[in-house]
Amino acid sequence: MLTPNNLSNSRRTLLWAEMLMLFGGIPFLHYYKILPFHFIVTMLLLSAVAVTYIIRHPAVSNWVFGLNGFNDWRYLWGLFALFAIGSTLFVYLTTPDQLFIMPRQEPLRWLAVMGFYPVFSGVTQELLFRGFFMERYKHLFASPNMLIFVNGVLFGLAHLMFGHWLTVFLSTLGGFIYAGLYYRYKSILIASIVHGLIGNWIFTVGLGQYFYLKQ
Repeated sequence: MLTPNNLSNSRRTLLWAEMLMLFGGIPFLHYYKILPFHFIVTMLLLSAVAVTYIIRHPAVSNWVFGLNGFNDWRYLWGLFALFAIGSTLFVYLTTPDQLFIMPRQEPLRWLAVMGFYPVFSGVTQELLFRGFFMERYKHLFASPNMLIFVNGVLFGLAHLMFGHWLTVFLSTLGGFIYAGLYYRYKSILIASIVHGLIGNWIFTVGLGQYFYLKQ
């Protein structure tokens, strides 16, 4: 259970409004191309806010950046293997021509993605959606399951700008996984490792086409 809190009604209302604007409103503004700048700029700015928030709260920053005694690597590899098998079967059955298309046809680009994605996308998103979101807004929810559910849904909606239902579905599923891991282990590092593995596999197996921004 989440710990009790003494949030006033006004404070609770402000936090709800802030959360829905940052994690619901901004993705829609990008989706409808209302904001005049690239969504990467937004991600960098919000990630900077997240890092500042975490650093200014020692009770959070003292443990979220480490492994915190984590040693359940078999569980993480099993989780990744389950996703890898399921996604491979999906691509094979629906778009077999796309199966492993990037490493087959663009090996250098694939290697670049494997190196850059976990750090510049995975880590920044985990700082924002798990380290910031789940610490700042956790007392708005009556249970951990509701916190994880809302976090996952908003993480999926943040990918609306890619313009495909499968992108939102996969991102929502990933959001549930990463939020659950963060809540269970209280570690951005653990969530980032799994996010990096799953993200890299998406581009490897042939689902990367759904995560390119259409111009």
